[in-house]
Amino acid sequence: MFCTDIPSPIGLIFSSSTPTLLYYSHLPVIFTAILIGLLVFSKNKSLESKLLLSLVSVFSLWNLIDLINWTNVDSRIIMVSWSFMNFIFVLVPALALYFSYVFLERKEPRTWIYFFGVLPLFPFLLLLPTNLNLTGFDLTICEANEGSLTVYFHTFQIVYFAWLFFFLLYECRKNWTSKRKQVLLLSLGIGFFIASFYAGNIVSEFLETWEYEQYGLFGMLVFMTLLVVMIVKYEAFNIKILAAQALMGAFVILIGTEYFFVSTTSGLVLTTVTLLIAIIFAYFLIRSVQQEVQRKEELQEISDRLAVANAELRRLDNAKSEFISIASHQLRTPLTAIKGFVSLLLEGAYGQLEPSVADTLNKVYLANNRLMNLVENLLNISRIEAGRIQYQRMPVQITDLVTELRDIFVLAAHAKGLKFGITLPKEPLPLLSLDGAKIREAISNVIDNSIKYTETGEISVLVEKQADAVAIIVTDTGVGIDADDIPHIFKKFERGKHAAQINVSSTGLGLYVGKSFVEAHGGTIMAESAGRGQGTRFTIRLPIGRLEK
Repeated sequence: MFCTDIPSPIGLIFSSSTPTLLYYSHLPVIFTAILIGLLVFSKNKSLESKLLLSLVSVFSLWNLIDLINWTNVDSRIIMVSWSFMNFIFVLVPALALYFSYVFLERKEPRTWIYFFGVLPLFPFLLLLPTNLNLTGFDLTICEANEGSLTVYFHTFQIVYFAWLFFFLLYECRKNWTSKRKQVLLLSLGIGFFIASFYAGNIVSEFLETWEYEQYGLFGMLVFMTLLVVMIVKYEAFNIKILAAQALMGAFVILIGTEYFFVSTTSGLVLTTVTLLIAIIFAYFLIRSVQQEVQRKEELQEISDRLAVANAELRRLDNAKSEFISIASHQLRTPLTAIKGFVSLLLEGAYGQLEPSVADTLNKVYLANNRLMNLVENLLNISRIEAGRIQYQRMPVQITDLVTELRDIFVLAAHAKGLKFGITLPKEPLPLLSLDGAKIREAISNVIDNSIKYTETGEISVLVEKQADAVAIIVTDTGVGIDADDIPHIFKKFERGKHAAQINVSSTGLGLYVGKSFVEAHGGTIMAESAGRGQGTRFTIRLPIGRLEK
């Protein structure tokens, strides 16, 4: 039998008598849903991706069957396609529920869910070819007559819809603090899709105006839009899709829908040209954005690797500092004993020494002092870097510290044939509140540095009160410092370019430690030199604000 009030379709679904709204509500929705489903599946072969593709495929199949029923005039084609409509209509919410559970719970449903949710669907398949499903065909309205099985269909539709609704509500409450936005987006999307899908059919059936059914199909576009938002913003399905890709894809689809409204040849050509231009523009834009994102990801990866390497370097540096601290502690005890016994020998505690023996012991004493200074500097560096330096401030007369150092360094200077002199102010200086041992070591390191790098001439130490500070100025006639080396000599393990030619035993630690101690007291230390061979002038300044009157 054939319906005679409408013309036969072309290609099974295209008919001149079919309303434009019918195509506009079916084909773009099908293309969009299948496109996004295939895109997700191609990027991620997980179970939720497979279920999403199954859901959009079943929904698109129902759309296609509905379109066939609307456009065809052959009762045989309509009866075959109509017989599957209700079954597929039930599968849509069932798959939506299945997809929502796996996506949100990240696991397979339990066995009892399969038993009560899937098993009752199988009788549908057995009863589809019977009169319980379709009782006949009404040629006057060109539609199939549905049987009593329709009640069975509608019952399961309500069950699945209610089940889905309460499950999404449960997930929203359970994940309100953790994955709230993602769960809310999915719930709104899939909830609106199923609700509009059902509402369109129910309203159309109740009012006997099937035009409303077409509007219900647009719920799928809302679901796909929110799904794309989840992918772009939250990397749902572990997929990275750029907003530009999603927008350009929607832009191309919207231009493609213009074909359903074209009625002239010129309009068809114009729409085709516009679509091609849009596709080319979208391709180059997306490729450009992808390259930019790839560069950013590569930079981020490099940054992450550098962060890991930096953390490892800090760990190794801490381990090195800890080792130096332990080793220095172990070395200091025997060196102190050597210094004590050599001092006793030189003082005659064990009898008078011959001049040659005394000279040898003096050299041992000086070498031991240098080694003790190195050990002390290593200990200080480990404490400074670990933040364990403690300062015990008390009133100290700075001239007393310098006088003590004269007795220590005059021997070392004379051993090299150098003059060593100290000039103190005539007026007594006010007391400074500071850690005397730390400042003594800072001044000592500066004087020791001058002696090391002076071959001939003299070392002079001047103590004076300046406008806002007490200054200790150490001047030598030594090797001098190049202008570009001055900013670096106070750094750890740094020496001037020509320092090794004069003294190969220096470690470059003394000035670094001295600078740390002086700056901890609010002071400054600086070096000045006219150049190589012109000597050096070191100035340590302690602010008057630190004075205790």
